[in-house]
Amino acid sequence: MDIERLGEWHETSGGFAIVYIAHWRNNGRKRKVGVKVIKTPAPHGCSGDKIANKRLRSEIMIWSRLDHPNILPLLGITYGFGAQGVYGMVCPWIDNGDLSHYLKVNEGISLPERITMLSEIAEALYYLHSNSVVHGDLTGNNILVADDGKMLLCDFGLSSIKEDYSKEFYHTTSTPKYNLPWTAPEIVLSEFPPRPNQKTDVYSFGSVMLQVLSGTRPYHGMAEGMIVLSLFDLGIPPRPEGVLVSDDLWSFMLKCWDRNPQKRLVVADIRDYVSLVSV
Repeated sequence: MDIERLGEWHETSGGFAIVYIAHWRNNGRKRKVGVKVIKTPAPHGCSGDKIANKRLRSEIMIWSRLDHPNILPLLGITYGFGAQGVYGMVCPWIDNGDLSHYLKVNEGISLPERITMLSEIAEALYYLHSNSVVHGDLTGNNILVADDGKMLLCDFGLSSIKEDYSKEFYHTTSTPKYNLPWTAPEIVLSEFPPRPNQKTDVYSFGSVMLQVLSGTRPYHGMAEGMIVLSLFDLGIPPRPEGVLVSDDLWSFMLKCWDRNPQKRLVVADIRDYVSLVSV
């Protein structure tokens, strides 16, 4: 791919990756793209680029086969960004940024528009699960908002790579840094947490749903330590007051957040419910 770096970059995925802004020359045209590169600290003489590419190869293959209007497409891979020899994943550049930012700067979004957002997110997650793909880190930071307002899921599979990195590079099994406001309690609180799975994705969807309806992230204003205590005590975020969360919508979110993962909804239930919500 003929990629020209523009010199700007943004950290993403909790500082685990960097996205560079670039131009892609294709058939005589220039298109603005983002090039995502995983950071490779690689102490102890590890070959960071080989480890990174080994972890990324399967995720890139999965991503390249996905085709859905609410999934950020992979345009290709390139080199020369970040650590030498590490794959750079090329995707369209989205000017609106992520959902968390979009909700913050667009407070006047109507309830019907918010429900449409949730419906598109649910459709994308249903598509992933139907293809045996787990997102693993569904948050308002990993959903982009296209120019036409369409929801675009991205960064699926990176949570497992982050966990593998903590073991490979730092020789530790300590708890990696999670996106706590959206993460299922069995992952945060367990001594031997499960790998991200469809049930943890469902929990995260409930938290994204609360974020979309309220306009702020779950546990808004709470420090990480208090979030962990809340997860331990209740397993769910506090219900915000004075926002667009009816009793029916709250009851539905509680089903996504059931403390017993096996009792949580499946994503088909989520898709069907959100598509039928009357506002």
